[in-house]
Amino acid sequence: MSENLIISAHKDTYYTASALLYKTLNNPDILFSEADSFHIDLLEAAKGPWKNIFVVGMRLKNDYADLLLQAVKAIKKDGKKLKIYIIADRFQIVGDAKTEILPYVKKAADGLKLVECINEDIKVSATDFERLNEIYKVLARAEMDKDISNIGGETGNLFVYIRYVIDSYWQWYVGEKGYFEDLIIKLADNTIKPEEMEYAKKTSSSGYSLTGSSKVMKELRERIKVVALYNNTPVMIYGDSGSGKEMVAGMIHERSGRTGEFSPVNCAGLTVELMESTLFGHKKGAFTGATENKMGIIEAADKGTVFLDEITEMPIEVQAKLLRFLEDFKFRSLGSLEVKKADVRILAATNKDIRKEIKDKRFREDLYYRLSGVEFNVPPLKSRKEDYNSIAKVILYRLFNRYNKRIHLTIEEYEILKSYDWPGNFRQMQKFLERVLIFDARGKDFKKLLSDMIGETLDNGCAEDMLPPGKAVSLEVAEKQAIIKALKETNDNKSKAAVIL
Repeated sequence: MSENLIISAHKDTYYTASALLYKTLNNPDILFSEADSFHIDLLEAAKGPWKNIFVVGMRLKNDYADLLLQAVKAIKKDGKKLKIYIIADRFQIVGDAKTEILPYVKKAADGLKLVECINEDIKVSATDFERLNEIYKVLARAEMDKDISNIGGETGNLFVYIRYVIDSYWQWYVGEKGYFEDLIIKLADNTIKPEEMEYAKKTSSSGYSLTGSSKVMKELRERIKVVALYNNTPVMIYGDSGSGKEMVAGMIHERSGRTGEFSPVNCAGLTVELMESTLFGHKKGAFTGATENKMGIIEAADKGTVFLDEITEMPIEVQAKLLRFLEDFKFRSLGSLEVKKADVRILAATNKDIRKEIKDKRFREDLYYRLSGVEFNVPPLKSRKEDYNSIAKVILYRLFNRYNKRIHLTIEEYEILKSYDWPGNFRQMQKFLERVLIFDARGKDFKKLLSDMIGETLDNGCAEDMLPPGKAVSLEVAEKQAIIKALKETNDNKSKAAVIL
């Protein structure tokens, strides 16, 4: 164990800033901490064997100023040295705690100068400083203005590599401490191999991830890695609605090495002709409304993967044609005599008891045996509440990328999330957190919004009253109309509108 400890926030810029520190220290230990639990981690570090503690990028919030001050005093009492490097707007402590903690803080002028402030205290060679500072600035600018179109050369490659490592962590390696340690060491020593860089450039993340460090999720991710490599084997995936069946399918495809597209198809609610046309395509005039030739999903996904969601909803007539296709991967488009062939892997999913569907003659037993080369069960959220924090952080990160608006939940808000079983699973939590972000529903409004969503209070009328009269509209249009009307009725009071919605 080293006498030096780096405590880094979980963020690409802070990994780079930590690499600058790592470059000058003698194999320091590294601890990664979340913004809302930093005071707890620092208290634990105060009890540890380290003589020097370096903090990078933490948000010092007044919410836990007293606990933070306890940690600082414990470090001082034991004769340990503490240095905190943060961006100016991260230092949000006031009063006596601020006076006590301020001597340990080196404030950066703005978000682009954190590495420069670290280097004022701990000198590295000009070459290493310039290299790491350039990477840091590129990452910081990308976060601020999202414009990465002009990033090129070696720095551009490093940007891609760092983002690839972060995506891979949340997709495959959640909770594995050494994953980001390795990134920091490679950035410090400039030892990223060319082949690693090339792989990162060629590998785009699907965006599908089963985050969480619970035992069941670790085992599920490891099983996906193994099964993915047998890239012709069909897979059947079971799980409640919104639990992540499509995520499992997307991750299997991404790890399979197949070069074609990942093509999801929802089998629910389609007629025999539309389902057959969706899968195999059709010729002009094959049925009423077929005004032109159409390529089916299976042909378009050649060399790729077709994911058949809600497979038990597929019409029984189409099930027979799918079974025939799986015999030799040959097919005819609807209305055509031409025989074609497609190299696709078939993944299927259902939230129903497939054996009951077979017993009730709604699903072919022979097709079930053909599709169930390997079977996966995706557990519901309520069975892995220890993963709620990680899931919420991934959702909020994605929402930040969509809306360029970031929020950090408090410890109390995370506890509120854990108080609910989320029967709609990942999809329901995502919808709730999107509303939290849109309406900035924090504190009491956060709890109120969740209570209203789960039906504990139903005193605001029904959804039908919020929609305009007239013909039916799509769910997306109806939702926009409801939001606009709620904001108008509350004079743009977002919190009140959130309660109504």
